[in-house]
Formats: sequence, C-alpha cells, structure tokens
Amino acid sequence: MFDNPYPIKYKGYVRKSDNSVNPHILYLSHTYTFSSIRGKSEETEKSDTLEKRELKMIIRIEEFEHSVCAIKFYPKSYQDSPNKFSVRTNQNDTTRVLASCINAMTMHLKQNPYASFCFVGESDSDEEKVNTQRFRVYKNLMENVFSQTDFQHLTSKKYSSYILRNRLTPLADVNKIVKEVGVMNQVF
Repeated sequence: MFDNPYPIKYKGYVRKSDNSVNPHILYLSHTYTFSSIRGKSEETEKSDTLEKRELKMIIRIEEFEHSVCAIKFYPKSYQDSPNKFSVRTNQNDTTRVLASCINAMTMHLKQNPYASFCFVGESDSDEEKVNTQRFRVYKNLMENVFSQTDFQHLTSKKYSSYILRNRLTPLADVNKIVKEVGVMNQVF
C-alpha cells in the first residue's frame, strides 16, 4: 500500500533559528520536493473535464540538536499560508504522498542514523485538535513501517503529536529538545 512513493529530490538544507520559540536554538531545515499527480477516482472517471493535475509538494525535515527531526509536508502553492499543514489537496493519492514522506525519512536516516522524528497530525477546520484523523493515520503508518526494535513510539492524543525515538539516541536527549524547542505544541 505504501510501497509506491513519488520520486523525491533532495534540495539541500539551510541553517535557521526560530525566534518565536527560542532564538538561540539553531536547526537545519532539509528540503525535499516531489510532484503529486491527481489519481483516478469516481469523480475523475465520470468527468472528462477534470484532467490530471500536477501538484508540487515540499517535505521539510527540520533537524534540531540531538538529531531530533520534525517532519512537515505541504503543497508548495500554500507555503506562505498559515493553514499549509491542514489543506486537503483532493489529489486522491494520500498513500503515495505519505510513502514519499517515509522515503525522505529513510533517506535522512542513511545520512544520520541517530535521527529521531516527531510530528503533529494537524486538524481540519471542523475538527478538534485532540486525536485528529491525520494523527490516527500517521500513527498507524509509523507503527507499521518503523519497528519497535529500532524505535520507541511515543504519542500524545491530546496534542495529536508523535515522537519516533531512535533507540540509538538517549531518551534524555529527546525529552530535552522536545521541551526546549516546544516541538509538540509550538513549532508546528
């Protein structure tokens, strides 16, 4: 199901600081891109007017101290929108998009075998922020892709947040950076 990612391209990284959280914490923002193409659905099969549509996507892996990485993805056309993480693209290719994110994570792990990952499953406009639909989908995906042997899976339904702690990284380091950076409820 998640074995058909879009081809992704690594675009490099920039060193950043986030003044809204802690201006003294620097991180690396790695950028990956790919193009998503609207898949077939009942709607596109019934209509000859809807053609395949290419949508440029961005994946960001923001790497903090102790190799704690926040993973984020969104359509490039929404990069300046405050709602970029909650937009629905209606491309009917969710599994391929998520597979592409997994591909970026595994590529990053090859470069940094100590990397741990964290993310928040953003809510839709009509959804509570607790235990969101995105969070439940991402949680299921992480549990099926990343083994308990290599990673500890830590969740917070209250914040719809997830930490995939690499067992090569001491737990104290992960807890420290999550607290310092506010990864669970401020960065996202």
